Amino acid sequence: MYGVPPRGNYFDRQEIPYSKWIDHASTGVTGPHMALIPTVQVLADNDYKGYYLSVKAWRWGTSESNFGFARIYFEINKKPKNKYAKITVEPKSGIAFETTFTVTASGFEDEEDGENFASYKFGFRRDVTDSITWFFESPKSTSKGRDTRFPDGLESRQFKLDIIVRAYDRNGAFTDKWKSVTVTPAQPSEVENILATATDAGGLVDKLLMASDLQVAPVADVIGKFLNEEADGTLSTEQIIETTTQMATEYNLTEAARVVLEQEIQTQQESKKDRRIATRTHFMEGFRRIKPPNVEAMQGTAAALSSLTKKEDELTEDAQTAAADIMEEYMVNLERQGTLSADDREEAATGLTEVLGNVMHACGYTAEKAELEATSLADSLVATNDSRMYTYTNKNRLGGKRVSILILFQAKATFERLEKSMNKMIGLLSKYKVVGEKKAVAESEKLNITLEKTETQLVNQNPNVYVGGMTSVLLPKSQTVFGEADNTTTWFVETEALRLPNNPFTWTNASAGSSSMKITSDVITLKFRNDTGDEVPVSNNPQKFDFFIDRSNYDTSVQSVRNITWPWNEPMIYHTILIQPESSFHVRVTQMFEESDIQDYVDYLDSQSGTVQSDNSTHGNVTEIASFFMETEPVQFYVFIRANEPPTTTEYDFNCTLSKEFIEVVDMLSYMDAYSFENDTSSPRSLYMTDIPDLDTCLYSSEELQLNETTLFYIGIKHRTYSELHGSNSPAAAPVSTSNTATQTTMTTTQATTTPARKKRRKRWGWGRSRNRQNSGSVTTTVGPTRPPENLEEQLNHLLQQQENEEQQNSQKDKKKTNKKKIIPESAYKQAVYTIQIFSASCVWWDKNNDVWSTKGCEVGPLSKPYRVHCLCDHLTAFGAGFAVPMNTINLDDSAFSKLDENPVIFATMVSVMCAYVLMLIWARKRDLQDVIMAGSTPLPDNDPRDKYLYELTIFTGSRKNAGTTAKISFILTGDQQETPPRYLADEKRPVMQRSNCDGFVMAVPKCLGKLTHLRQVLVDHLLSVI
Repeated sequence: MYGVPPRGNYFDRQEIPYSKWIDHASTGVTGPHMALIPTVQVLADNDYKGYYLSVKAWRWGTSESNFGFARIYFEINKKPKNKYAKITVEPKSGIAFETTFTVTASGFEDEEDGENFASYKFGFRRDVTDSITWFFESPKSTSKGRDTRFPDGLESRQFKLDIIVRAYDRNGAFTDKWKSVTVTPAQPSEVENILATATDAGGLVDKLLMASDLQVAPVADVIGKFLNEEADGTLSTEQIIETTTQMATEYNLTEAARVVLEQEIQTQQESKKDRRIATRTHFMEGFRRIKPPNVEAMQGTAAALSSLTKKEDELTEDAQTAAADIMEEYMVNLERQGTLSADDREEAATGLTEVLGNVMHACGYTAEKAELEATSLADSLVATNDSRMYTYTNKNRLGGKRVSILILFQAKATFERLEKSMNKMIGLLSKYKVVGEKKAVAESEKLNITLEKTETQLVNQNPNVYVGGMTSVLLPKSQTVFGEADNTTTWFVETEALRLPNNPFTWTNASAGSSSMKITSDVITLKFRNDTGDEVPVSNNPQKFDFFIDRSNYDTSVQSVRNITWPWNEPMIYHTILIQPESSFHVRVTQMFEESDIQDYVDYLDSQSGTVQSDNSTHGNVTEIASFFMETEPVQFYVFIRANEPPTTTEYDFNCTLSKEFIEVVDMLSYMDAYSFENDTSSPRSLYMTDIPDLDTCLYSSEELQLNETTLFYIGIKHRTYSELHGSNSPAAAPVSTSNTATQTTMTTTQATTTPARKKRRKRWGWGRSRNRQNSGSVTTTVGPTRPPENLEEQLNHLLQQQENEEQQNSQKDKKKTNKKKIIPESAYKQAVYTIQIFSASCVWWDKNNDVWSTKGCEVGPLSKPYRVHCLCDHLTAFGAGFAVPMNTINLDDSAFSKLDENPVIFATMVSVMCAYVLMLIWARKRDLQDVIMAGSTPLPDNDPRDKYLYELTIFTGSRKNAGTTAKISFILTGDQQETPPRYLADEKRPVMQRSNCDGFVMAVPKCLGKLTHLRQVLVDHLLSVI
């Protein structure tokens, strides 16, 4: 690169040192494309008039002396300066949406234009991490004359709102100046009034929308935030009940009054939600008429649209359709901006991405709700499928089903329109993206877009594609997708990755396949495009893609069940589990070493024995109480699994040993490096692995299980200590048989043959050590140099060591001092206490042609965890994951009652539960008989059989102390036409007017009393009259 002095020419050029600008080339300088980042300081800090950039090129594999030159001349525009710039805001503080502010800027300077700037843009943001909301653009440096109102600042920032003024010179370069202003929230009553009158005819918003005035954008943004805050403050049914119960206690309200209050709150909330829905729809319809003249204006309206579309359950079908229209118009506008820089285009795309994500999820929500309603109506029609029962109600149900189906298809059509707009936006970003340049990322709460262009031969250098959250993709070797180096189908690859934290594909075609799969993870889409812009079809790829799909937005908890093992010659305690078809099966078993973890069980045995013995003998590693002997040496668990019947140590369908051996983990992950190619100098794929399989988990994929229906599995656990396995007194026969008579696939693992690395922890090997796989009696350890891992074994060692260090740090933080009981050993067999966790997962992809989630070509991988599912798939489309935690039970038939004297806890617990159940059953039956008597309404004893006009009276008695009465009560009921004589409240079969009662009576009168006006109550026994 050469600089030309102000009054010089080509021959006066001066070379700029390579080292001063090469680091600013984000693509490097050895490829066919180069991109310089916008701010290369060395170009801005000198006095050169212009620059020459020269490119030297020669054929690959030939001598550099046979080269050619190409050069280009360019001039740069010096960036404006804000050193003396100043912003004034009047007034200096105000109230959100009420105070009108005026923003004025001065003091900006430009080397070429002086103080004559082409335009000024005004905006604000609530936090430094928020995107800027632009509300005004003008050739003048003031917003005077505009009705400018701001939202409130964040309370965490003392309600400070950041105001920005951006000054543009005639070449499009700009500089910014910031200032903070205090904007406090409006009073709740004012907010309520604002929301209630926001869209009134003739109001400010209505006038702006009717005039298609862009000034409505900041107003709509503020109102959208108010709507969202009000929606966030909505109480759930449980919260309403809790709130009204507290109020009833505080103010001594009756249950009837509490119920009325609860209904009033629910009615108010429903009314407010209807108003919010109407307001959002009104704004969306109005924004459809507004045509932003430039990208800056479009960014301002996008910020408002983002606030208005944030709540998917408050966007009607009409609002969604309006949003699709707006996005199509905005994409056309964005396409016309040919001179827009790549960075400005990406900034604009970020705002549009947020709107697209919000509305796409709203379409998915609407479609799912419509499908559920249609299914419910269809089920109710089937339940009454009788010609004699085809009533008016059923006609309404059939009509409702048709409406729900129409809504579903409309939501799907709107989603597809939004998807096309999104793809068009991605295409525009790609059009101005240079190969090797930094990736373009547009992130929002409900949609992430990542776009990158890479030379095909460099894809293997960094095969990890991070999509957002904990979701990522490990790509296969590029040769399996695009061909080998000498025969590639494209010289560069464009990678498009999308992440949606919730499933938007909620419409399904049940006739085309199973559609009941519940997606409880991110949904990610991955595409490749070649150098001509066409999508690269990928199906049945020989090496699978590793998808790591985030589940942190969903419930990641897994039920833990604690139990103990029994000797090999005695029955196992069985756990039973139901596994769905096309799902994986994960069993995690961990040993418990500390008595404090099972203190409740130990206390029970203490109470049974009455005494506890202890000494300071050499058996300090064993905790034994009464007939229970806890094993505290590290053990190896043997897991036996069988479908539909209990397994034994010789008859089972599947089995594994835990913790896993290092060689097992290596074999499990060997698929990662199964493909290698000549002249491929890239590192093995396994070196890009950032996690390891759980060493305490057995995994059985859907391919291994081959289930056609929901199947019940029995799981039994046995154990051996490592000293038994490797000592001189170890059993002659191996406890796990390698033969299996079952018809299902058997996975048999080899027993451990190495000494445990340390007590109370599973075996680990630090990286840099090697294990002699052939030697069954010893371990060869070699300390290696501190260098990066070079293969799968070393990478696993490295990750294992990192995990071990983290666990040691955590254990030291959580370490507690406990008083352990050391008991004289009375038995050679010690029971290992374990916790078992079982979960199931599935990997699915969206079949767009058939509108179903399918599992074909995908399976659950060995790196799956409850918080992130690992999927192995041989093609590209939209992917998701299902996750389930089936009920984990214990088979008591085989464990609790085989030997009652050896199972005192389970036996005593079951007897106690059965006794309590019988007693509760007797009590409940008596209460049911009383309820039969108390139910219904009783005719008054003084009713005249000739009277045919009936009134039903319901009388509530309070719940406070002494609220009931034993007095004989009479009353006179008065209407605007006539009144009754004194009538008596009595019932011969049941007590009335008791505390907390609800008594019903039927009163007969000769004719209608008219509109009821009042009731006079008389307590006859106490001669007291109350009006």
